[in-house]
Amino acid sequence: MIKMVVSDVDGTLLQKGEKTVNDELMKNIEKLKSKNIIFAVASGRHLSELKDIFRNSKDIYYICSDGGCIEFGGDIIYHKDIDNYIIDNLKYREDYIFQCSKYTYYNGKDIRLLNILKNKYKDNLRLTYKISNIVKIIKYGAGYSETPPCTYEIYKDSNWREWIKNGTSKGNALSFLQNRLGVKVKETLVIGDNFNDLSMMRYAGEKLCMESSPPQVKLMCGRVCYKIEEELLKTGG
Repeated sequence: MIKMVVSDVDGTLLQKGEKTVNDELMKNIEKLKSKNIIFAVASGRHLSELKDIFRNSKDIYYICSDGGCIEFGGDIIYHKDIDNYIIDNLKYREDYIFQCSKYTYYNGKDIRLLNILKNKYKDNLRLTYKISNIVKIIKYGAGYSETPPCTYEIYKDSNWREWIKNGTSKGNALSFLQNRLGVKVKETLVIGDNFNDLSMMRYAGEKLCMESSPPQVKLMCGRVCYKIEEELLKTGG
């Protein structure tokens, strides 16, 4: 019997450029909760973004920043902070952004980057170098960058690079949540679409991947989800 559903967000719950979850999905999430099934989302996105996407729902467990923290009901219940000495060596750099569990920090004067960050993080952006409890380091701009000590790269494209603390992952955050809530692996359903979701699959009795997932991910999951709304409805029913 499934007691917890954990889902990736982009490419799984959000499709084709959607900015927020659709009404059908929200209704099906509510049906899960009415059946006493715990619902959690796990994403590389910051908490402030996830709150917007899920309409500030307080009944969802938010696994944020690639497993860097977990929030529920307004409280941070788990976080994996990057060591302060690493942050101190980078925080005056104009091309670096830092995330703690609640805020995103930037101290540079790059107007283009500043506008991007204001649009993305809105009121949760803090323009200061006085920062603490950082769970993710982000670098903007192309070019070579060394990986900060005691971290590993979780994302990279032509403009952005992201690092989190060694040992941090969606899977480890899920394991913490299972232990906290008394939910067994066999009672957990995980839904994802890409390689960064595989760490969660290790803690799932049932695992689904999206039709758009890479072949290697489909092999790990065994079962393909063609429409997420129907899958949640089936689980909650």
